[in-house]
Amino acid sequence: MKIFISWSGQRSRVIANALHEWLPRVLQNITPWLSEEDVEPGTRWANAIADSLGEINMGIFCVTPENASSPWLLFEAGAISKISSQAVVCPLLFDMGRADLDGPLSQFQSVEFSEEGVTQIVKKINSLRKDPQDENWLSEQISVWWERLSEKISEGMSREGSAWKVDLEAVSAEFENGVSGLSRHSEMEGNKYFRGIVIESIREQVCTIGDLRARSGSISLSYDAYPRYLINLLKRDKATVKALAVIDVEERFWKGRIGQTIRNSTDKNSTRVFVFQSPSQMEENVHILRDHAKQYNVYSISFENLTKGFPDFNYDFSVIGDIAARVLAKYEDSGNEHVSRVITFHTEKDEISAHEDALGGIIKAAVSVSGNPDDAGLVEATFRQPEMKVRSLRKQVEMSAYIDIHHYHQHEEKHVFYLEMVDEMISQFEKRRDDKEKQIRVLEFGAGTGLFTKRILRRENLDLTAVELDWACYNLLGHIIDTTCTEGELRNIKARAVNEDSRRYDPDGEFEYIFSAFADHHVKPYDKEDYFRNVRRNLKRGGRYIVGDEFLRSYDKTSAEDRREALVDFHTFVIEEARRHGHQELVKLEEAALDSGLREVGDFKLSCEEYEELLAEAGFVFEKKKIGPDAPDDIGGIYVYSIGCED
Repeated sequence: MKIFISWSGQRSRVIANALHEWLPRVLQNITPWLSEEDVEPGTRWANAIADSLGEINMGIFCVTPENASSPWLLFEAGAISKISSQAVVCPLLFDMGRADLDGPLSQFQSVEFSEEGVTQIVKKINSLRKDPQDENWLSEQISVWWERLSEKISEGMSREGSAWKVDLEAVSAEFENGVSGLSRHSEMEGNKYFRGIVIESIREQVCTIGDLRARSGSISLSYDAYPRYLINLLKRDKATVKALAVIDVEERFWKGRIGQTIRNSTDKNSTRVFVFQSPSQMEENVHILRDHAKQYNVYSISFENLTKGFPDFNYDFSVIGDIAARVLAKYEDSGNEHVSRVITFHTEKDEISAHEDALGGIIKAAVSVSGNPDDAGLVEATFRQPEMKVRSLRKQVEMSAYIDIHHYHQHEEKHVFYLEMVDEMISQFEKRRDDKEKQIRVLEFGAGTGLFTKRILRRENLDLTAVELDWACYNLLGHIIDTTCTEGELRNIKARAVNEDSRRYDPDGEFEYIFSAFADHHVKPYDKEDYFRNVRRNLKRGGRYIVGDEFLRSYDKTSAEDRREALVDFHTFVIEEARRHGHQELVKLEEAALDSGLREVGDFKLSCEEYEELLAEAGFVFEKKKIGPDAPDDIGGIYVYSIGCED
């Protein structure tokens, strides 16, 4: 009895290899066939598989999120079901559920990888035998050997360090063998028109790969391929998405099955703004918005208001990924007379940041959509944006996109350990000042609404520049500086607010001290390199960069889920402390901050270890002091860093 085991990709191959070894231990007189193991040296790979398909009794397909749409799995499953009407096709799902499986493989009865699921497969194989074994005895065999199978797969997965390279090699082999196998196709020999089409399609794929190698940081594909790639990233990598979707311009799939699959696959922390040309168009699609809003964060805006506020971003785009890595997807002209439009995936961080920043402003102007069908007035609100609000959209927004900054300014100082942190920052500043009678230049990055600013201004002999990107925060910051400088007696103080980006602000001269209070965690991890480079550029030789901020517990940098759990752990502690002291407004602020962190729209807290790695890479040396809590580092804490440049 022959059992065909199909795989595609590194993790799938680990499972297939383990099954190939394990099945004969549980069921005697069966022959598992695995392409990697059972092709004789010198045998053409594609030929061997094709010849084997007609002889099998059952096909086990090792399906993982990353290979669920693999052409080879689909080809082999289809071939088995066509060639052998008696053969059984069974997808074995690893790290995914039945609801995650769509497309051709979903028509077959699948099982999830577990002892129960594998038992179902073994019993099905047994039922196909001419001499089936006793099921009680079989259950005992599975129980005896299950741990070995589980350990074998776990060991294989743990050795995956460079799995993507192995996958790349496997795909290369599939492509090479697939192309060489075409020579056996009768129509290639006898039909020159068919042959020309096939060869041209292969040439286009080769050109795409060559274009990727030449451009390094981007790849362009057929524009209608975008939904498939997006769904794969959502299912395989559990990616979050921040997107703008202009309905029925480039993307006409939202009403159909593809749109529903995207909705079902999208992480709850994702955000999408839907854009409509007219109220009637929105009325036709409002049920789609509400359906999506039940799954993740959804907003709506009119195309007119979008264009008035953000004329450079009034098109479809998506930022896909997590805090560690992401790509920007947008439709572009191909530059090819035969193909008008393509979808291009970019990795250039400045372009990604520009689109994320723009989306933050768009969300600020858009209308939040709920999943409640009884929530009336959505269409009217979307097309009734105040004119003043639209005109202000061109200004950058960051924190004000997800937090009421006036509530923040009023209540943030009640944050557990905040005042102690500020006191320590100023204490370190005072200890290092050699000549307190001499006026020195001081820079504050990410000054926010001026909470730290107003305290440092109470020192003497300072020339302070406070930099803030968010337009709403900047306006309040300017007011706080003016008020602080005019009330009370300040000795030899100059101060100004600047609406600039801390990653790029580079005025004439250098600063003896640079401060950052509760601000560094608003800088995206992949922007930290530019940000730290700018700190070094502005910091005078021998000067200090003093940072007070919130940091998470240690977490697995390769796991977005582990980082999210660390984020929840930290904010839960802060929220409980605020609740314990009766600070309900602060509770609301922290809940909004947690939500923004989970959605990765403004809060990008790191662990101390990861932050320190970035500091070291930037050429900084540092000392740190934990302000609190005193408990073990299982939730993170508030720290003050005193940072200088390496000699």
